[in-house]
Amino acid sequence: MQLKNIILINVILTIIEIKEIKLFKCGSKYLNITPGILDTEKKSRKRRIEGEEEGEKYEKLIIGYDYYLFNKSKEVDDDTKNTIRQLLKEVSDLFYNLLSVKKFKADISEKSLKELIKARCKISETSENISELINQNSMTIFPVFEEFKESEDISMKGKYCLITRDMIPKGGILYINKNINFREYNSYLYYKHILFHVMTHILIFEPNLMEGLGMLDDNKVVSERVRKLAELHFNCREFLNNENFGVPLEEDGLHWDARYMLGDYMISFDYFDKVISDITFALFDDSGIYNVDYLYGKYFNFGKNKTCSFFQKKCIENGKSNFEEFCAVNNEPKCSQSRLSKGICKIYNHSEDLPSEYRYFTNNQSGGIKQISYCPISEPNEQNYYFSTNCKHSKEDPNLKYGEKFGKNSFCFISSLASNDSEEANNDDSICYEVECHNITRSIIVIVNDTRINCSMNGGIITNPQGLKGSLSCPKYNEICELKNSEICENMFDCINENFSRDYIYDDFDFSHILKYKFLFFVILFIIII
Repeated sequence: MQLKNIILINVILTIIEIKEIKLFKCGSKYLNITPGILDTEKKSRKRRIEGEEEGEKYEKLIIGYDYYLFNKSKEVDDDTKNTIRQLLKEVSDLFYNLLSVKKFKADISEKSLKELIKARCKISETSENISELINQNSMTIFPVFEEFKESEDISMKGKYCLITRDMIPKGGILYINKNINFREYNSYLYYKHILFHVMTHILIFEPNLMEGLGMLDDNKVVSERVRKLAELHFNCREFLNNENFGVPLEEDGLHWDARYMLGDYMISFDYFDKVISDITFALFDDSGIYNVDYLYGKYFNFGKNKTCSFFQKKCIENGKSNFEEFCAVNNEPKCSQSRLSKGICKIYNHSEDLPSEYRYFTNNQSGGIKQISYCPISEPNEQNYYFSTNCKHSKEDPNLKYGEKFGKNSFCFISSLASNDSEEANNDDSICYEVECHNITRSIIVIVNDTRINCSMNGGIITNPQGLKGSLSCPKYNEICELKNSEICENMFDCINENFSRDYIYDDFDFSHILKYKFLFFVILFIIII
């Protein structure tokens, strides 16, 4: 009996450990670092957006690491260290594929450089060949382990600590929680997302740096390429017509305001979808420091083509949602906007009345989470492990009643489909189905058991397809199938690894409103000629 009790207790503790996975909270805001200034052999530089100097050249962004303190740490086991080293290499390779940076060589003695790094990067020692590392790499990172006292939910935090007089970040401090563990399912991919996020802070996404580069106005990013990409994404001409109309940041300026950029990897909290948007990579381009091989941010669909009203209207009015990104019925099935994960609408009863501008329901305490202006959104019903509701990475048993399937080619749909011989009808639910993309017909084939359902380019509701009863809500083709050769990315890094990045993207923009008038113009011209 005693042995059975011990086994039962261990099982319960295992379940508790799985239920209480630590979700990401960005710790970069807790860093108080004044960067050290490096002199360069070339004393002046004009930003590329103002016109390049003759002979100025870019090179692929090479991120190197000084592992001196990392290796000396005795509080972290070797297996964890090796895993983190692999993570660092993979993330460096990703940035290498995406970015080029202006060439640089430091003009500072080895001794002075060491003292500068120790003082400004707040570390006790560096490698002997630190000068060689600084000049050899585009960016040198100092990874160190630390116990995070601010919050146990922080796993990494970082900031640049060396910068040239021309405002090119050259060195960064990366703190890694010494209690980090990779035992949870999907934890490696999860921490890869976090590291990519923190590295972006070190390279560009830092308010003092962006302010110094003239990219900010009233806590909004108003630089040229960011506004251009935002205009294309949101289909909002105000980004072009008004130079002060920019993409909003959170109050601390360290992250995008999730009310408008939910799902992008540079929001401040742990959303169950993480994707890359071209808007974020436009930051790198606008800095004048980097050249960008634009990634097609195809899975970033939040606010897509919702026009300027997405910034001007409330998310919920009179208890009804103004945009499909938000929801107004608690526990209603709802896919994430990227359709990578399945979830439900979550409306919370807060302990106090919400601020007046964020009251959307008759109950003044009802709403979503604070970071999204209390707008209700799709969230996972529960997370037993990282990406547990993700259609590509879930290890759950699929819902065979709906013909569900998880895998690389699976996306979330709202469906009530069931076989004709089933005794009862299904209710609408968020379900993962395997898909095929056909770029010639621009249609999506949704595979439900042995049935292949053709979703047209413009999406819509399909009712009672052959052999099935119920309905399926089809997305528009370009929500999930816009890559070259109809390839599907398994995660937000997959497109980079497979070299799917390409130049400036315009073909995901909804030109229907323009084409309508163009067609009318040719009709009028034809009548005049006749």
